[in-house]
Amino acid sequence: MNGEESKPADHAMNPSSRGRFGRFVALARPELGLLLVGTFFLAIGSATGLATPQAIRLIIDGVTSGADRARVDRAALLMFAIFVVQGAAFAVRYTCFTIAGDRTVTRLRKDLFSRILAQEIAFFDARKTGELTSRLGTDTSVLQSAVSVNLSMALRHIATIAGGLVLLAFTSPVLTALMLAVVPAVAIGARFYGRRVRAMSRDVQDALAAANEVAEESIAAIRT
Repeated sequence: MNGEESKPADHAMNPSSRGRFGRFVALARPELGLLLVGTFFLAIGSATGLATPQAIRLIIDGVTSGADRARVDRAALLMFAIFVVQGAAFAVRYTCFTIAGDRTVTRLRKDLFSRILAQEIAFFDARKTGELTSRLGTDTSVLQSAVSVNLSMALRHIATIAGGLVLLAFTSPVLTALMLAVVPAVAIGARFYGRRVRAMSRDVQDALAAANEVAEESIAAIRT
Protein backbone atom coordinates (compact mmCIF):
# COMPACT_ATOMS: atom_id res chain seq x y z
CA MET A 1 0.00 0.00 0.00
CA ASN A 2 1.24 3.49 -0.74
CA GLY A 3 0.87 6.78 1.07
CA GLU A 4 -2.49 7.41 -0.57
CA GLU A 5 -4.06 4.68 1.59
CA SER A 6 -3.93 6.85 4.68
CA LYS A 7 -6.28 9.41 3.20
CA PRO A 8 -9.57 7.48 3.27
CA ALA A 9 -9.50 6.84 7.01
CA ASP A 10 -8.51 10.44 7.75
CA HIS A 11 -11.31 11.57 5.48
CA ALA A 12 -13.83 9.24 7.08
CA MET A 13 -12.96 10.40 10.59
CA ASN A 14 -12.94 14.10 9.73
CA PRO A 15 -16.37 15.47 10.73
CA SER A 16 -15.88 18.57 8.58
CA SER A 17 -15.25 16.71 5.30
CA ARG A 18 -17.57 17.47 2.42
CA GLY A 19 -20.21 15.02 1.50
CA ARG A 20 -20.37 13.48 4.99
CA PHE A 21 -24.15 13.81 5.05
CA GLY A 22 -24.48 12.06 1.70
CA ARG A 23 -22.33 9.16 2.90
CA PHE A 24 -24.33 8.92 6.11
CA VAL A 25 -27.58 8.83 4.13
CA ALA A 26 -26.10 6.02 2.05
CA LEU A 27 -25.38 4.07 5.23
CA ALA A 28 -28.94 4.63 6.47
CA ARG A 29 -30.56 3.69 3.15
CA PRO A 30 -31.02 -0.01 4.10
CA GLU A 31 -33.19 1.16 7.01
CA LEU A 32 -35.46 3.23 4.76
CA GLY A 33 -38.45 1.04 5.56
CA LEU A 34 -38.07 1.53 9.31
CA LEU A 35 -37.54 5.25 8.87
CA LEU A 36 -40.67 5.57 6.74
CA VAL A 37 -42.73 3.64 9.30
CA GLY A 38 -41.33 5.84 12.06
CA THR A 39 -42.11 8.97 10.06
CA PHE A 40 -45.69 7.78 9.47
CA PHE A 41 -46.32 7.24 13.17
CA LEU A 42 -44.53 10.50 13.92
CA ALA A 43 -47.10 12.28 11.74
CA ILE A 44 -49.91 10.52 13.60
CA GLY A 45 -48.46 11.50 16.96
CA SER A 46 -48.02 15.11 15.89
CA ALA A 47 -51.58 15.26 14.54
CA THR A 48 -53.02 13.90 17.78
CA GLY A 49 -50.90 16.38 19.71
CA LEU A 50 -52.43 19.23 17.73
CA ALA A 51 -55.90 17.79 18.34
CA THR A 52 -55.46 17.76 22.14
CA PRO A 53 -56.16 21.51 22.63
CA GLN A 54 -59.35 21.15 20.60
CA ALA A 55 -60.59 18.37 22.89
CA ILE A 56 -59.77 20.49 25.92
CA ARG A 57 -61.63 23.42 24.34
CA LEU A 58 -64.73 21.27 23.91
CA ILE A 59 -64.63 20.23 27.57
CA ILE A 60 -64.13 23.77 28.86
CA ASP A 61 -66.82 25.19 26.58
CA GLY A 62 -69.22 22.45 27.61
CA VAL A 63 -68.68 23.06 31.31
CA THR A 64 -68.80 26.86 31.15
CA SER A 65 -71.81 26.98 28.84
CA GLY A 66 -73.82 24.54 30.90
CA ALA A 67 -74.16 22.05 28.07
CA ASP A 68 -75.51 18.58 28.71
CA ARG A 69 -73.22 16.23 30.58
CA ALA A 70 -73.20 13.67 27.79
CA ARG A 71 -71.47 16.14 25.50
CA VAL A 72 -68.74 16.81 28.06
CA ASP A 73 -68.32 13.07 28.62
CA ARG A 74 -67.88 12.50 24.90
CA ALA A 75 -65.24 15.22 24.76
CA ALA A 76 -63.43 13.62 27.71
CA LEU A 77 -63.52 10.21 26.02
CA LEU A 78 -62.22 11.83 22.85
CA MET A 79 -59.28 13.32 24.73
CA PHE A 80 -58.55 9.95 26.35
CA ALA A 81 -58.56 8.27 22.93
CA ILE A 82 -56.23 10.97 21.62
CA PHE A 83 -53.79 10.32 24.47
CA VAL A 84 -53.84 6.56 23.82
CA VAL A 85 -53.21 6.95 20.09
CA GLN A 86 -50.53 9.57 20.69
CA GLY A 87 -48.69 7.39 23.21
CA ALA A 88 -48.76 4.36 20.91
CA ALA A 89 -47.62 6.43 17.91
CA PHE A 90 -44.72 7.97 19.82
CA ALA A 91 -43.65 4.55 21.11
CA VAL A 92 -43.58 3.05 17.61
CA ARG A 93 -41.82 6.14 16.25
CA TYR A 94 -39.13 6.02 18.94
CA THR A 95 -38.58 2.28 18.44
CA CYS A 96 -38.24 2.56 14.66
CA PHE A 97 -35.80 5.47 14.73
CA THR A 98 -33.74 3.91 17.53
CA ILE A 99 -33.39 0.55 15.75
CA ALA A 100 -32.53 2.31 12.48
CA GLY A 101 -29.91 4.40 14.26
CA ASP A 102 -28.33 1.38 15.95
CA ARG A 103 -28.11 -0.58 12.71
CA THR A 104 -26.73 2.39 10.77
CA VAL A 105 -24.02 3.10 13.33
CA THR A 106 -23.12 -0.60 13.45
CA ARG A 107 -22.48 -0.54 9.70
CA LEU A 108 -20.52 2.69 10.09
CA ARG A 109 -18.31 1.17 12.78
CA LYS A 110 -17.65 -1.92 10.68
CA ASP A 111 -16.75 0.21 7.67
CA LEU A 112 -14.52 2.51 9.69
CA PHE A 113 -12.80 -0.42 11.40
CA SER A 114 -12.10 -2.06 8.04
CA ARG A 115 -10.73 1.19 6.63
CA ILE A 116 -8.46 1.64 9.64
CA LEU A 117 -7.01 -1.88 9.33
CA ALA A 118 -6.34 -1.25 5.63
CA GLN A 119 -3.96 1.64 6.32
CA GLU A 120 -0.19 1.43 6.03
CA ILE A 121 2.06 1.38 9.08
CA ALA A 122 2.89 5.08 8.74
CA PHE A 123 -0.74 5.89 9.48
CA PHE A 124 -0.53 4.16 12.88
CA ASP A 125 2.69 6.01 13.64
CA ALA A 126 0.78 9.28 13.30
CA ARG A 127 -2.39 8.07 15.07
CA LYS A 128 -2.39 6.66 18.58
CA THR A 129 -4.51 3.67 19.55
CA GLY A 130 -6.58 5.66 22.05
CA GLU A 131 -7.59 8.19 19.40
CA LEU A 132 -8.65 5.50 16.94
CA THR A 133 -10.71 3.61 19.50
CA SER A 134 -12.33 6.90 20.54
CA ARG A 135 -13.32 7.56 16.93
CA LEU A 136 -14.82 4.07 16.73
CA GLY A 137 -16.73 4.44 19.97
CA THR A 138 -17.54 8.00 20.96
CA ASP A 139 -17.70 9.71 17.57
CA THR A 140 -19.98 7.10 16.05
CA SER A 141 -22.27 7.35 19.09
CA VAL A 142 -22.80 11.01 18.23
CA LEU A 143 -23.94 9.98 14.76
CA GLN A 144 -26.24 7.39 16.35
CA SER A 145 -28.01 10.18 18.23
CA ALA A 146 -28.23 12.19 15.02
CA VAL A 147 -30.05 9.46 13.08
CA SER A 148 -32.30 8.37 15.94
CA VAL A 149 -33.22 10.96 18.58
CA ASN A 150 -32.24 14.15 16.77
CA LEU A 151 -33.76 13.20 13.41
CA SER A 152 -36.95 12.04 15.08
CA MET A 153 -37.27 15.23 17.12
CA ALA A 154 -36.51 17.41 14.10
CA LEU A 155 -39.23 15.76 12.02
CA ARG A 156 -41.64 15.94 14.95
CA HIS A 157 -41.06 19.66 15.42
CA ILE A 158 -41.39 20.32 11.68
CA ALA A 159 -44.73 18.49 11.59
CA THR A 160 -45.92 20.31 14.71
CA ILE A 161 -44.91 23.71 13.32
CA ALA A 162 -46.60 23.04 9.98
CA GLY A 163 -49.82 21.84 11.59
CA GLY A 164 -49.77 24.63 14.15
CA LEU A 165 -49.40 27.27 11.46
CA VAL A 166 -52.35 25.84 9.55
CA LEU A 167 -54.56 25.88 12.65
CA LEU A 168 -53.34 29.33 13.66
CA ALA A 169 -53.97 30.73 10.18
CA PHE A 170 -57.48 29.29 10.28
CA THR A 171 -58.07 30.89 13.70
CA SER A 172 -56.42 34.29 13.18
CA PRO A 173 -54.56 35.27 9.97
CA VAL A 174 -53.37 38.53 11.54
CA LEU A 175 -51.77 36.76 14.50
CA THR A 176 -50.21 34.25 12.11
CA ALA A 177 -48.63 37.02 10.05
CA LEU A 178 -47.32 38.68 13.22
CA MET A 179 -45.66 35.47 14.34
CA LEU A 180 -44.14 34.81 10.92
CA ALA A 181 -42.62 38.30 10.94
CA VAL A 182 -40.10 37.24 13.59
CA VAL A 183 -39.07 34.07 11.73
CA PRO A 184 -36.30 35.66 9.57
CA ALA A 185 -34.54 37.14 12.61
CA VAL A 186 -34.75 33.85 14.49
CA ALA A 187 -33.52 31.89 11.45
CA ILE A 188 -30.49 34.17 11.00
CA GLY A 189 -29.61 33.89 14.67
CA ALA A 190 -30.03 30.12 14.61
CA ARG A 191 -27.72 29.85 11.60
CA PHE A 192 -24.84 31.63 13.33
CA TYR A 193 -25.51 29.82 16.59
CA GLY A 194 -25.57 26.47 14.78
CA ARG A 195 -22.16 27.13 13.24
CA ARG A 196 -20.75 27.93 16.65
CA VAL A 197 -22.25 24.78 18.17
CA ARG A 198 -20.81 22.62 15.36
CA ALA A 199 -17.37 24.10 15.91
CA MET A 200 -17.60 23.52 19.66
CA SER A 201 -18.85 19.97 19.14
CA ARG A 202 -15.93 19.22 16.82
CA ASP A 203 -13.49 20.60 19.40
CA VAL A 204 -15.08 18.48 22.12
CA GLN A 205 -14.77 15.30 20.03
CA ASP A 206 -11.12 16.07 19.24
CA ALA A 207 -10.36 16.76 22.91
CA LEU A 208 -12.11 13.56 23.95
CA ALA A 209 -10.11 11.57 21.41
CA ALA A 210 -6.89 13.11 22.75
CA ALA A 211 -7.91 12.32 26.34
CA ASN A 212 -8.69 8.70 25.45
CA GLU A 213 -5.35 8.49 23.67
CA VAL A 214 -3.47 9.60 26.78
CA ALA A 215 -5.50 7.35 29.09
CA GLU A 216 -5.14 4.23 26.97
CA GLU A 217 -1.45 4.71 26.29
CA SER A 218 -0.77 5.40 29.98
CA ILE A 219 -2.68 2.35 31.17
CA ALA A 220 -1.19 0.11 28.48
CA ALA A 221 2.33 1.18 29.51
CA ILE A 222 1.76 1.04 33.27
CA ARG A 223 4.08 -1.98 33.67
CA THR A 224 6.87 -0.11 31.89
